Parts: sequence; C-alpha cells; structure tokens
Amino acid sequence: MSSEIINMTRSKELTELYIFEVDVQTPVQVVADLQPAIVDALKAYPSEFTGKVQVDARSITNPMKYQLAVYVDFAFPGDDFRRLCAARGVLMTALGRALTRCKVRHSYMYHSMNYTCGAAPNFFECADPNERR
Repeated sequence: MSSEIINMTRSKELTELYIFEVDVQTPVQVVADLQPAIVDALKAYPSEFTGKVQVDARSITNPMKYQLAVYVDFAFPGDDFRRLCAARGVLMTALGRALTRCKVRHSYMYHSMNYTCGAAPNFFECADPNERR
C-alpha cells in the first residue's frame, strides 16, 4: 500500500477544497472577486477559519462549464468532527453569500479534504503550486 498516513490530531489546520461548475459565460473576473468576498464572509469566525482562501479557475468539464476551485483553511485540526460539521455549515452559508454577491450561478459543487505538502494539511504552505494533491 503506497498511501500516506496523516495524523489529523497533530495537524494544526485543515484545508478543504470545494469545486463549483459554472457556465463558461461567467466572467474570469469572478476568480479575482470571489476570494475577497469569501474572506470577508468568514472574518466573523476567526476561531474557525484562518482567513486563507484561494480561488482558481480550473479545467473545462461538462459542455459549456468550467470549474472554480475554492481552497479554505480551517483554524483547527479536522479530528473534531462536531466542530468541523458546524464550521462547514458556516462555510456553506459564507460561500453561498459570496457566490451570490459575485453573481455566480453554479450547477454542481464537489468537496474534498485537501491535504498538501506531506503531512501538513495546509495548501498555503506549499512553495510550488504543483505539489497539490
């Protein structure tokens, strides 16, 4: 077996990835506008979120769609499931507000925990963006 073992209890933060499929007519400026909108929406919860958010445009998938990838850092390890579920609820509301504020209509959302750079589940510590997993 060649998979990594990550100790979530010892990890300081958890980074998760949310992917939204949006219409190709969605202006590219949305990528720049969405990041500060999400950060602004999460400012009220400093004990739950670090304020580190990254938004990227990704591949074209379904006909007439492309993907917006949103990376969000939680300010605690992912081993506290109840706290994580509550924080995800806050995040979903914040993402909804930010997407509405930026006039983004999406048809699908995909979510995954995004552990990066070895055992540290922190996308923002990667020196090379190609190190993402």
